[in-house]
Amino acid sequence: MITIHYGFKTIDEFIDKLNKYILDPGFEEYGNFIIKNPKFPKNPALTKKYKGWYQFFGNFFDYSNAFSFLTDDENLVKKLRKIIRDNQKREEYQKAKSEILEYERKYKERLILRLNGN
Repeated sequence: MITIHYGFKTIDEFIDKLNKYILDPGFEEYGNFIIKNPKFPKNPALTKKYKGWYQFFGNFFDYSNAFSFLTDDENLVKKLRKIIRDNQKREEYQKAKSEILEYERKYKERLILRLNGN
């Protein structure tokens, strides 16, 4: 079974976009696009309902289309995990990730200087 919260009407539409656009590497910090047993702090009934399920969520780097959906279909989970990991291996994804990490490094350096009165 699958529940689509937002982003795409079908999984095939999502897969099509994954093949055309890179994911936003910033989402690696928040579960790396896939979470097993998602939590819904404001709705414990949903947490219980989706226990054992997987949540796929995130956005694309150069194409704005946030997505979130849940599934308990193990075959779909395997298929999507592979497509997502392949997306992350793309040269464009790695370049975007490096740019984000460099920006964060410079931001932290400036923040430390400012906090130290420089």
